[in-house]
This record gives sequence, C-alpha cells and structure tokens, in this order.
Amino acid sequence: MRKSLFFICPTDNLESSIDNAFRHEHYYISSLGNSISFGEKMMEEIKNLIRNKNISTVTFVLSIENRIIKDALGHQVCSTITGMDDFYNGVIRNKKQLEESWQMWNPKLFILSYHLKEKIKEFKYQLNSTLLNQLSINGKIYIDQDNIFIDLYTDVDYFQCFSHN
Repeated sequence: MRKSLFFICPTDNLESSIDNAFRHEHYYISSLGNSISFGEKMMEEIKNLIRNKNISTVTFVLSIENRIIKDALGHQVCSTITGMDDFYNGVIRNKKQLEESWQMWNPKLFILSYHLKEKIKEFKYQLNSTLLNQLSINGKIYIDQDNIFIDLYTDVDYFQCFSHN
C-alpha cells in the first residue's frame, strides 16, 4: 500500500478531505501556514518517519482560504505568535515581488503556489540524495468551495527564476 506524508496547516482542517481524496495510508505534520523550519533535529525526525513508515510521497498542502496566509497579507493578528515574524515577513516580501513583477489572474493561487514551492525547495535541500530519489514530492492547493485539490501553478517556476537573479 502506498504511504504519504502531508505537510498541512491546522487551521485548514484538511484531514478528512485528504482522507476522502487520497485513498491510501497517510501521516501528517502540521505547522501554521506550512511555516515549518527544516532544522537539523526536525529533519532527523522527518527522515526517520519516512524510513520507518516506508513513505513514498510527500505533499505540501494549503487551503485557498488559509487563515494564516490571509492574516500575513492583512491585519497580522497572529504575528505575535512566537516564530511567526520571519514567516510573515517572507509572505509579505513575496507578495510585493509578485505585485511588482508579475501579472496574475488569481493572486491567491499564485502566492500559495509560490510559498509551497519554496517550502518544497527547502525540504528537498535538506534531504540526502538516497531519500530524495525514493520520494515523489509535490504540492496541492485545496479549493474549499469545489472540494478539490489542484496542482500548484507552474508559472511560479518562471517567477522564481527571475526573482532570484
């Protein structure tokens, strides 16, 4: 049986939607807005989980209506939560870059795609080559009103190339 690890935000309450959409065994790691830091100790725990449970797929998921991302882009009520300063500053910086240099037809999807692709890149960087070659790593955005999971925007890849030059 295929086994998956999902990185989710607890404010999205996506567990039952994931259970219904992905009919295999899965495990969850949650952090506000998928703001997880992949430090040495955290990565050892994640690598052990992947090895011990024979996980083959890792998916980063956020809802289009994610409260933490909305808060970071708006009133920042949750900014007083320990450890959220860097995360909020990153979301705001990414939004400004996107607004200045990219025409978007759906800015929410674009910002979420960009954020999740950055987390995927951070995660991959911390994996050893053996694990990286064994895993399928992707990202999804949950569209609440349609009860579906969609792939991340591919156009974000072009923006990432230009924004880092």
